[in-house]
Amino acid sequence: MSPQYIQWPSELEQEYISAMFEDLYGYPGVVGCIDGCHLNITAPIEQAQRYFDRKKNYSILLQGFCDHRLLFRDISVGQPGSVGDKRTFARSPLGQQISRDPNVVYDHHLIGDGGYTLTDKEVLFEDFESDIDLQHLINVSKQNGRLKRDFIAQGLK
Repeated sequence: MSPQYIQWPSELEQEYISAMFEDLYGYPGVVGCIDGCHLNITAPIEQAQRYFDRKKNYSILLQGFCDHRLLFRDISVGQPGSVGDKRTFARSPLGQQISRDPNVVYDHHLIGDGGYTLTDKEVLFEDFESDIDLQHLINVSKQNGRLKRDFIAQGLK
């Protein structure tokens, strides 16, 4: 169901998103911001240590990319809580797609916090440097928090 509603932007959409990021935030060439959060779980019977995160909880990771309007353009859920941001991205379908074909981002780049670093391909994380970037990442984090609440609520129904 998610591909029907959550889609990575086409080349034309990326041009528009990039222009909007520059107009709204003064940051050229950006097609999305990334952040992640932990979804707490009950310790699994097998390989529990893989799910034990830095906050001493058992969790899986939710990673999301948002565009300039805070619309999700990609979501990945399920990596064990002990996995870092860079590896979570590398293992995600989007990360694998970009690894195979860096043109997926059409000469644009992605903004993430310090957990997301430059890859060995031509993509393109830039650590945020300005208050504007930080505010947008905070907003992305809030969107991930909303998604986390919705995700948990759906699991409880």
